[in-house]
Amino acid sequence: MSVQTLLDKIVAVVLAYKPNRKPKRKKGTDKKRIASMVVLVCLLSLAQSVVAIGLMNQEAPSQPPQKSTTRQEKKKPIENHQNTNTTERGSDESPFVIKIVQPEQAQKETTNAESRTQHDGKNWMLSDKIAVAATIFAALQVIALIITIGVQRRYGQRQLRAYMCVSKGHLSIGNTQIIADICIRNSGQTPAYDVKQTIGLLVDEYPTKKTLVVPKMGANHPKTIIGPHDYLTAFGKLDMEPSDEVGTPQATVYVFGEVHYLDAFGKRQWTKYRHIFGGPETLPPVISSGGEAVKVFLRPDTEGNEASQQKRAKSSHS
Repeated sequence: MSVQTLLDKIVAVVLAYKPNRKPKRKKGTDKKRIASMVVLVCLLSLAQSVVAIGLMNQEAPSQPPQKSTTRQEKKKPIENHQNTNTTERGSDESPFVIKIVQPEQAQKETTNAESRTQHDGKNWMLSDKIAVAATIFAALQVIALIITIGVQRRYGQRQLRAYMCVSKGHLSIGNTQIIADICIRNSGQTPAYDVKQTIGLLVDEYPTKKTLVVPKMGANHPKTIIGPHDYLTAFGKLDMEPSDEVGTPQATVYVFGEVHYLDAFGKRQWTKYRHIFGGPETLPPVISSGGEAVKVFLRPDTEGNEASQQKRAKSSHS
């Protein structure tokens, strides 16, 4: 099979390839598309290597060594216009003639034949090197393409995935209890699935020496779906005795919690938050008069606020 015929078949296979396009997006579709692109690039790289090898072989054709022949002098019979009869060879009148070939002439012919053979061998080695270099270059192109596709895919997922973040929070402080409401907003461009959240409250000095442990989320914990730029509100309450020190360094209110969700690319994500009312700043005392609750704003604490960074579905936070 010639190089041109093999190249025509490879091009025909590439042009006839049509990936299956389904209207609905299913899991693993991106991986199939990437695999298809890699296969096409590999076929084109293979065709490039085959063409390079064929061209090198055509540029350096092997030349058959020329056979050295000893020229024998042909003696024309001496024509005697006067006598029509030919004399016999080997007699005294017409002896045999023997030509001795000099050694230098035979050595030159052997040297010329060897030089032609070495020249052909050098041309073949050069074509092999060029073909290997072309193959390595094609392989590096495939590797670079795969890396580029992976980086672009990861960057695109980071831009499009859901991000559940705390946008604001309030406290309603009454005579006997504190109620917290935390607004958690999806600031991403795709929905957040299987959204679960838990919240806890604590009144203690600032900074607290206690470990803030959020309530556990069981298997039957409520789940929901939060669309892009939509939000959910987490509520928590804490019973307490009447006090006018709420919001001071001696009685700082801690509101903390976690949000677990699944992004559109099948990866588990999580967000932890910790907001306070009080802290190092001395705020005016909060006094509830007439049984009405006083509403105040929360602010983030210096620690306890973090989120996942592209964690896989098999994460320790799942």
